[in-house]
Amino acid sequence: MHDKKENIVLKYTFDLACSKNIEERKKIPPFFLFERNDIGGIVFRGLLVPGYSNIEEREWLVALWAKKNEGGRFQNYKSIFTVVDTSSGSAFKPNEAAIDLRWLDDLNEGKGYESKYAPLEWKKWIETGKCKALKAYVEPKIRKRNEQIPKDPEKLKMLNIIINYFKEDRTYFEKLALVIATLADNNMLEDPYHTRAVRDGGRDGIGQYTIMNNLNNPLKVTYAVEAKCYSLDDGVGVKETSRLISRIRNRQFGILVTTSFVADQAYKEIIEDEQPIAIIAGIDVIDILYNKLNITNSNILLDYLITNYPKRI
Repeated sequence: MHDKKENIVLKYTFDLACSKNIEERKKIPPFFLFERNDIGGIVFRGLLVPGYSNIEEREWLVALWAKKNEGGRFQNYKSIFTVVDTSSGSAFKPNEAAIDLRWLDDLNEGKGYESKYAPLEWKKWIETGKCKALKAYVEPKIRKRNEQIPKDPEKLKMLNIIINYFKEDRTYFEKLALVIATLADNNMLEDPYHTRAVRDGGRDGIGQYTIMNNLNNPLKVTYAVEAKCYSLDDGVGVKETSRLISRIRNRQFGILVTTSFVADQAYKEIIEDEQPIAIIAGIDVIDILYNKLNITNSNILLDYLITNYPKRI
């Protein structure tokens, strides 16, 4: 694992981050978070420091096993960083959230901490090991059809494979939908109950979600899963979503898993009425399988379906 330069940097960084010595933290270089946007450009998202105050230090950097596309396994790091709220600015320009590029010049000369352009909140982290984390309110979004269907040709092919595989027995898709719902969040308890095809009370599956999982008496909330294996031209409408909403009782929530999309009006009513319904659309189905089970192409997907959901006669 430490043959990779990037992993050596991570190990070095987090060893220093766990130190209580300011001189050790001064050795930690700042990390800058960038993200590729939809048109192929690069967008700066923020200044990072290793670790997070609300998570135990031993969980900041952990080694995980992953699968290779061609078979076999390898070990790699999972690391946790905090995005720093730089709104307090620097000594040179207080209350200016932007990163002054002249700080990069000082960093290059080994004077990052001493620089008058250094963000004050970053310097506070060096001095105390604590900083103000950047917080952003994410407004619930009504996704259009094209935002719920994969744009990538291979992922679109994978979605069509699922639709065609279950088109003769769509109730069989419910079992896959339960797996996807479980994979979507680590607090889902495994093996949700798959209801009978008839008299299911409008729910294809029932499971439990845990809150405050680290306590010896975690809270458990019941959730219901509704699965819809539809073609890409056939969206989930108000009739289907209303059916699920009507079955949700007090202190419960619903998960709608579909291979297609939720139509505008149905999506709008869920968001605006603040209904406790989570939507897993076609693009989410593929992304969950891709990221959680390492199903990265159509061949792997077909093998997975044949192995785990053999055709019923």
